[in-house]
Amino acid sequence: MYPGVQALRAATNAVVCLVDIEHPDERRKDLRNRAPKYHALERVRLCIELETAGLPCLLIHASMISSEDLARPCVKAVVVSGRNKRTSAEDDERIHALMRECRAPMLCLGGAQGLMATAHGGKVGTMRRLRSGETDPDPTYTPGVFKEVGFTKVRIIARDAIFDGLGDMFVVMERHSSEVKVLPPEFEVLASTDECRVQACRHRQRPLYGMQFSPNSFDELHTDGQKILQNFFNVAGIDTARRIAEAREVFRARARPLVRKVCQDPAELHKPTRPFVAVIDMEDPEVVASPQKGSGTGLTHAGKIDRLRSRIEGELAGLPCVVIHYIEVRKEDFGNPHLRAIVITGAGSPTADPMTRELFVLIREARVPIMGLCAGHQHIAEAHGVACATMRKLREGEKDPHPQYHPGLFKEWAFLPIRILKRDPIFNGLPDTLVAQEYHVGEVKAVPEGFDLLASTGECRVQTIKRRDRPVYGTQFHSECYDDDHPDGRLVLQNFFSIAAKSVCH
Repeated sequence: MYPGVQALRAATNAVVCLVDIEHPDERRKDLRNRAPKYHALERVRLCIELETAGLPCLLIHASMISSEDLARPCVKAVVVSGRNKRTSAEDDERIHALMRECRAPMLCLGGAQGLMATAHGGKVGTMRRLRSGETDPDPTYTPGVFKEVGFTKVRIIARDAIFDGLGDMFVVMERHSSEVKVLPPEFEVLASTDECRVQACRHRQRPLYGMQFSPNSFDELHTDGQKILQNFFNVAGIDTARRIAEAREVFRARARPLVRKVCQDPAELHKPTRPFVAVIDMEDPEVVASPQKGSGTGLTHAGKIDRLRSRIEGELAGLPCVVIHYIEVRKEDFGNPHLRAIVITGAGSPTADPMTRELFVLIREARVPIMGLCAGHQHIAEAHGVACATMRKLREGEKDPHPQYHPGLFKEWAFLPIRILKRDPIFNGLPDTLVAQEYHVGEVKAVPEGFDLLASTGECRVQTIKRRDRPVYGTQFHSECYDDDHPDGRLVLQNFFSIAAKSVCH
């Protein structure tokens, strides 16, 4: 989980340090439930490395480093994450010392802003009690206390370089029930909301910042957090525009030998001179190259892609396929006038979120029909600003159909009935309830604006969506995983390719 400690002490080139201050017991619990690459901090690390700083980002725990480590010349900036559980007074003092003594530009997020304030003599406390009749936006989190949750407007109080390119207000993700009550005199308030005075602050003499919100939690509709993070790293003297482009290409180059074991060079998209289908593989590069057979299908990943290609080229579309990996997606490669449809696959592993941004542009702007399968369905929603998250927790005594995958969480994991809510050509020839393969623990939490909800199950409301102005479809179920006893998925895909053949989009 923390190889960054050794990497920091061996580093000679510029790096950013992401310092985790979570209680070790809480972190161990998280890691029991998730592989490290599923962990939220890995997503933050990749956000810094590939989207906002462009330098290698080393994830380290505060208990494993000293002020001398952060004083190394290679450390160009430090980001301190928040926490859910308090550490001991002794551990807090260790963190306080790191914050007081670090001279590299430092950004303290969420609860770390409170620790930064107390390290300099300030005070932190919970926000006010909920008023009578006031709705609690998250009753599972400090019930009875007012909290800011979700994307929230924040007002700039004092201009600073971290707000370059923003107006007087910005919108960022909030999730907190505590706040800085007394800000030390050596700090100034930079941004506020009506309920929380210290939303952002800065030390008056050095580049030490605190933010109550989470600028790293941005999406396609709310990008101010990304801009604020980039501005912080610019303050730190990092040429982010150049570095980010370089870091993304290094990431692609490192993954290319893995993905090319199954996927093709994107240049192949330019070559066809007759109609064809593009398939975008959403699986993790290491899984793409793995000879290990996955659960459910009993196939290797290469076997899954071969089966999908064979079915598209044979009984579904009758058109040749070009398969490329999502990390190599660029919109300009999809301009071939012979391209008739795009299929975005599912995935059992997490995506590198920063590398999906160009895919999201393609999803929003491509003029050919698109079908997203499972994870591909979720990425269509995310491309239009809708969050995806895991389903509910298992109830007491409820059987887990796949305990090795996100244990303790409900998942749909079998051929299941799916109820059609709105008739559409995608369901031609099917009854009001179809049966298709489900393999998922995550779900789309709302219908994106401009889309219709076409089908649901009792546990997963957003099973099928369609964009209203052109044929962009997403199915949470795996319509490609049909068999002779369960043929409905085949008909769904045949209908999609019939729609594509008639579409005027191309």
